[in-house]
Amino acid sequence: MKEIRIQTNFTNSISEQYVYQLGDIIDPTIRQTLSRCFNNPESLRPEITSEGVTTKAAMALAVIADKLRNKDYEPRRIAHFLNKLVFCLFAEDLDLLRN
Repeated sequence: MKEIRIQTNFTNSISEQYVYQLGDIIDPTIRQTLSRCFNNPESLRPEITSEGVTTKAAMALAVIADKLRNKDYEPRRIAHFLNKLVFCLFAEDLDLLRN
């Protein structure tokens, strides 16, 4: 065992992962995080929810759409481009796209 991995999995929250090398546990901050796993796991709940991420992504796509509309692109072409963009975002999340 060379490392300690903690992965949060709270309902409607984004999963976060903490990875520490075994030698890192001498750091008080890391020991505090490890202690929270057992004594106060709720404190590890990420503040951003799935809904929050979706809202931020929708707002970013709306900004892109507005900028494209201001450049007089055809609404149908803008919609097609945004659909492709959303598909690529999902594909990237599922590791279907290579880096």
